[in-house]
Amino acid sequence: MKCLMNGRPRHLLVLLPVAALVLLLSGTPATPRQPDKGKLPEPDKTALDKSEKILTKMFKEELAKAKSDPAAARELAELLLKEARQTNEDPPLRFIALVYARDLAAQAGDTGTGMAAIEELAKHYAVDTLGMKTKMIGLAADKATSKDDHTTIVELALSLLDEAVANDNYKIADDLVKSAEESAAKTKNLQIVGRVNKRTDEVEQAKKEFGRMQKFVDILATKADDPTANAEMGKYLCLVKGNWEKGLPMLAKSNDKVYLDLAKRDLANPKETRAQLDLGDEYDSLAENEKGLANKMLLKRAMHWYIKCQPSLEGGLNKVRVEKKIEEIAKLFPATPGLPSGGGGIAITTLIRVFDQAHFNGVQTLAMSPDNKWVVSSGTNETIIRLWNVSDGKQVRQLQGHKGDVFGLAFSPDSNQFASASQDASVKTWDPNTGNNIRTFANHTDYVWGVYYFPDKTRLLTSCDDKMLRIFDLNTGNIVKQWGGHTHYVPRLSVTKDGKRATTASSDGTVRVWDLEKGEEIAKFLSMFQEPVALAISPDGKRIVISTQAKPPNAVVKVMDVDGKKEIRTLALPSQPHSIVFSPNGKQIAIGTGGIVNNTPPGTIEGGWPQQGGVDNSIYFCDAESGKAIRRLTGHTSNVRALVYSNDGRMLVSGGADKSIRLWGEGKK
Repeated sequence: MKCLMNGRPRHLLVLLPVAALVLLLSGTPATPRQPDKGKLPEPDKTALDKSEKILTKMFKEELAKAKSDPAAARELAELLLKEARQTNEDPPLRFIALVYARDLAAQAGDTGTGMAAIEELAKHYAVDTLGMKTKMIGLAADKATSKDDHTTIVELALSLLDEAVANDNYKIADDLVKSAEESAAKTKNLQIVGRVNKRTDEVEQAKKEFGRMQKFVDILATKADDPTANAEMGKYLCLVKGNWEKGLPMLAKSNDKVYLDLAKRDLANPKETRAQLDLGDEYDSLAENEKGLANKMLLKRAMHWYIKCQPSLEGGLNKVRVEKKIEEIAKLFPATPGLPSGGGGIAITTLIRVFDQAHFNGVQTLAMSPDNKWVVSSGTNETIIRLWNVSDGKQVRQLQGHKGDVFGLAFSPDSNQFASASQDASVKTWDPNTGNNIRTFANHTDYVWGVYYFPDKTRLLTSCDDKMLRIFDLNTGNIVKQWGGHTHYVPRLSVTKDGKRATTASSDGTVRVWDLEKGEEIAKFLSMFQEPVALAISPDGKRIVISTQAKPPNAVVKVMDVDGKKEIRTLALPSQPHSIVFSPNGKQIAIGTGGIVNNTPPGTIEGGWPQQGGVDNSIYFCDAESGKAIRRLTGHTSNVRALVYSNDGRMLVSGGADKSIRLWGEGKK
């Protein structure tokens, strides 16, 4: 492994005393850090030395092999990460296991496991997370051998650059640039090298602007309302750092007439489609006269308003124009998770973060806001709903009001509210910004499982164990339409992108397809063997994917043709499927699994999954057209019960029986 010591590179064996290695990689001084609220301080040197002796004795043979074998290092890193997550009684031993997992992964070029180890460290201990990630990426860039690993290192380094620049930490930014440049060169991919060079220029520009701002900081310290200083600082925050939340209030006090007017209108947060579209167009127009970072940040703000107005545009040239603009602007941000993308090819490969404290008995269900700002979750045997901030994985608030488990969650198309469906026979709508309960829909007589907002933002669909589907008027709370057809409980609901078709799976053994405008059944077929576990309909409404509680070797996922009412194929995965979701463009199917591995030989899927043993708790991706295996994500330690894509398809959120919520992001295309 390679570390920086006194500015000079120094090669280290994996068995370097970890107490010293911790300080080198974390940038932590000899004086112990003060613990963050609810987190432990890093263990002292005596505790680290004692724990290291225990660990190296336990894994003596594996560590010796890992020194010269990257595959062995990768395997041991995964094992130590798994063991550390299950170690609660001995904090120093857990800490040392995570440090070894992190460094072994870096030695093997396995940034995914390395990042997961750092996230786990940050979950329990007061550590410099950004500094650790940066040093880990530097080590991985030095040790990685494959183009794929170097491509992933570039993506990670570029995504962390945003955080470094946002915090004005240009020492970290320089280190990330160095790692990105080193790995980009080893990919021998001119496009990747070009992206890194362009981002390097932007970081240099931001660094220069940061130095220029000092005099305006001094002015604002004594004259907070100075128009010129507010104009300069506001533009720096918005156009260099992309921090519109802090920059807009300053521009609203500036002497720049153009930005003064825009800032006031932006801060008013208009709800009218025309006003939202106008803001997007004006930011887009301003961007035409700017270069570099200012051009990108103005376009990004234009896209913010285009995304807000897009769902309400009803056809015509404006709708086509806005969709094209969003697609074009998104191409400027290939290394940033959470931006819209046109077409396929998106590869969810990287663990971005693990959310703080999830649910005590495991995650039941999840929803993500269309603007990628919020994730909302519920837990098994819990009445509490938790709201999370996507940007940092922190819990924003807990919402209480239901008297039973929450089975279903959904956000409105404009992200201004979300709905929860509960065991207590009610559906509630909530304001995520305040946590206030907006309305309760109590017109159900049994458990409510499914809930969905129509694109027109005026109606809500629910599915209930009283065998009924209901459409409610969001403004009045009245039932607009209700109908039935199933003869038993209806625990699964999935709706097409346009809100015109829905599919339900019931304990009566059938899957049914519904015309939501007419409230009529348009197709019915048998599901499989037992109780339906997971169900998804493709965005275009042409295919249905379903799994049940069948045991291996019948633990399969079936793909059905809605129009032909026939089975297209069976996807035989290594373990029991628990959750299913289509990517927003309909090109991929993500499947969350858990349980004892099915020992049926691989190959049912073309290019099938590699044979493995033991327990498998993974996320599998299949090509929706061919059924071909694409990739597998690991990290959960129990059943993956819930999956939800971001509206743009560049992020995936998973929730497990292991009590964790994980955010995954885009890697190479």
